Amino acid sequence: MDAVSASEIIKELPKLSDAERQAVLDKLRELAQVDDDRWEEIINDPTPRPKLRAFMEQATAEGSEPLDLNRMKKADPGAVESPAWHEKELRERERNIESGESKFVEWEKAKADIRRRTS
Repeated sequence: MDAVSASEIIKELPKLSDAERQAVLDKLRELAQVDDDRWEEIINDPTPRPKLRAFMEQATAEGSEPLDLNRMKKADPGAVESPAWHEKELRERERNIESGESKFVEWEKAKADIRRRTS
């Protein structure tokens, strides 16, 4: 199975029916439940995370509610506004992929890398 970028998924969402969007949301929720206990450990770890804090503060300052899963429940994906910096960041990441500077990795490898870095 080929890896699919988040931007590719986002581009396809408006083409989906309500039932298909709900299926995507359900699958995301299912994936979110995997390793829930480990994520709780990570989240509750008091280790400072300056990059995450900076992201949350910037997104909140721009009027966004980062990581708010309730926003995904909206029937119309176009109704969710992205912060101004988001498109710029996506374009930069796409350029990095196209130039070979960045690459996709399989989800299992990504999870293992995350676990290794946060343990």
